[in-house]
Amino acid sequence: MSRLYRFCLVPEVEVRLSSSAVRPTPPELRKRVDGLWEAGQQSRWLFDGLCFSVTSISASLIKGELVSYRAWYASTQDRSLAKKLAIFPLAVSGHTMNGNRVLVGRRSPRLASYAGWYECVPSGTFSDATCSIAKLITTELEEEAGLSSSISSIQPLALYWSPEDNSWDIHVDIFVDKAPQQITSPSGEYDRLFWADPSENFEGEWVPLSKEFLRIRS
Repeated sequence: MSRLYRFCLVPEVEVRLSSSAVRPTPPELRKRVDGLWEAGQQSRWLFDGLCFSVTSISASLIKGELVSYRAWYASTQDRSLAKKLAIFPLAVSGHTMNGNRVLVGRRSPRLASYAGWYECVPSGTFSDATCSIAKLITTELEEEAGLSSSISSIQPLALYWSPEDNSWDIHVDIFVDKAPQQITSPSGEYDRLFWADPSENFEGEWVPLSKEFLRIRS
């Protein structure tokens, strides 16, 4: 993901499902989708479920539909499937600040994407159960770093589009108070978590969106 396009959002932006129905995977593509899913399960943490796919956006409202998570995963592994399935997942990517430091994590080597790369914490994908930005980001911060009780404020700022993997991400600033210095990931999603100076010259591979967050803060 080398290109990112930024769209401004109002602080009260809403995420809403157009329908509770799940868009089915076309019958002629199911065998390929299932094959890629089963192959991925052999070496990665994959959990089937539902995924929110964007259908329209504005500064105050993001609308979408539900699709199979395995169909989205398969589309990330096969470009021809990506064109046929046309899935545009929506996620939140948090930039958690404690004073002048940002929370950074190194992704587990068993994750399906960006394994072993660094990123700002937390991040998560919308599903049928979570259409509230505040609810999703709070849940993700608790599962990934155990810090939900330390949150003082949550501020959605912008929407980012990555044409290379058909994904949308809501940039959310999270401010926490009285956070512990030493943190471990309850979920195991990160094998390392630490507080860092945003202006620091970081080494290693970085998730592009997180690298952009740090760039605009430095």
